[in-house]
Amino acid sequence: RETVFTGAVVATGIAIVVVASVSTLTPAVFLGGVIGAAAGSAYVTGFTLLQENVSDELRGRTFATLYTVVRVCLLLSLTVGPFAASALGAIAEHTVENKVEIGSLTISLPGVRLALWLGGAITILAGMLAHRRMRRAHEVVPS
Repeated sequence: RETVFTGAVVATGIAIVVVASVSTLTPAVFLGGVIGAAAGSAYVTGFTLLQENVSDELRGRTFATLYTVVRVCLLLSLTVGPFAASALGAIAEHTVENKVEIGSLTISLPGVRLALWLGGAITILAGMLAHRRMRRAHEVVPS
């Protein structure tokens, strides 16, 4: 279950980065479905892991805290996200004029794309760190 959880978190981050990189609707719709499937798997598997690993005395408080953190993060993402996208767009406009040219390929860099890339990268990093932490939790420390 730990591998499914961390893999789903990393897959969600990768799908976010890729969906932010495409410029046509068809792959974006497909990748949106991938994001939903991976994020849903991570959410359900994360709850299952908590249910299995938290003692009965702390389970209620743990889930209450989790619900609170999820709602606060949702509120923060809805309020801070547009400002972050605007700031990243302004930085891209002043530094590279909102585009990068590699040979004959031109990549547009609007703030929303940069914000999604940043969010995807944070999600990938979080999944990798969770995998590392769970692996360490299973290692036996010699006395």
